[in-house]
Amino acid sequence: MGEHLALLKKGYSFSGWERNKVWLNRKNGTFLDISGISAADSVGDGRAAVFVDYDDDGDLDILLRAMHGRATLLFRNELGQDKKWLRVVLVGTKSGRDAFGAVVRVKSRLGIQTKVKQGGGRFMAQSDPRLLFGLDDVEKVDWIEVTWPNGAKQRIDGGSAGSTIRIEEK
Repeated sequence: MGEHLALLKKGYSFSGWERNKVWLNRKNGTFLDISGISAADSVGDGRAAVFVDYDDDGDLDILLRAMHGRATLLFRNELGQDKKWLRVVLVGTKSGRDAFGAVVRVKSRLGIQTKVKQGGGRFMAQSDPRLLFGLDDVEKVDWIEVTWPNGAKQRIDGGSAGSTIRIEEK
């Protein structure tokens, strides 16, 4: 055990030196590794990362839980603040209150975006249950469609950028 403690003091983790990674979508089918400039790779042995709009500004921030060192860190996303967004909150009544498994589609002039409401998927953590859709410069969406876990479909016409829409299963 003494050997393991000596390695921890040198910056190694129980599973070796595993650096955290942050990738920037270049929107051309490739990604750029921005781990170093984000400072996420300097955290001691990250164990859980969740994505949450911590400051409610329409972009996802990263909350990271490390095994040792500074245990909890928040990396606020300050890129693309001039872009529009729409947040959808689902409330299940027949398919389970959390609506896990529901599929949400948002139609705008950009096309159709699809997201699935998921639970889990992270080690000892849960990301933001609210679904966030990036709208670029779109002010209004044409419609929002929810396919609930029981297969029922529900459609809402319209929706304004910069808003949170709560949809309760009917």
